[in-house]
Amino acid sequence: MDNPDDKIYRRGAPDTFDAAGLKRDIGRIKNGDEEIVSIPGFDHAKGDPEPDAHVFQRSEHKIVICEGLYLVHDADGWEGIASLFDMTIFISSDVDMCIDRLKIRNKCIPGYTPEEIEFRCDAVDRVNANTVMRSINHANVVVESAAALVAAPELEVGFSYGAADEEEDDDDDEPSSFDDSLHAKSLGIHVGYG
Repeated sequence: MDNPDDKIYRRGAPDTFDAAGLKRDIGRIKNGDEEIVSIPGFDHAKGDPEPDAHVFQRSEHKIVICEGLYLVHDADGWEGIASLFDMTIFISSDVDMCIDRLKIRNKCIPGYTPEEIEFRCDAVDRVNANTVMRSINHANVVVESAAALVAAPELEVGFSYGAADEEEDDDDDEPSSFDDSLHAKSLGIHVGYG
């Protein structure tokens, strides 16, 4: 790895993730025929990816829900990843509110003074957040974060369909939400390709 100290400091930037590994493994799940695909996970409490933290089992899991900052990003090695998903949802949040909350959360990171945390959040995390926000038009659906309601309860949470979507089908035969049997056959993952 080129300059590991810089990558650790900038952790969260698009180039600090293993986008090629994510693309490979999501491709194996979507287009492959392997019964079992193990993929890494990420736990903020541990701070590093955990190999084989999630297991996709083809005969059991019919839906995979993948969460991540750059899944619809179209640069920095992330090109083509969004096309592997049948549907993408972008949760839009106020960047300033997110950075303020991050400054509080990150005060527990050892080895940094509160001033260094403040600086890093603005110099690194704000840049990353703005990179994420530039990808908003690549998602099928955009949803406003409910966190905004805490700060401004007069706001309504809503969603819009992105350019990748087609006209809405008003077929009354379609279920309006996931049922328990569908939920039991899905696999939600917080991938760890960082």
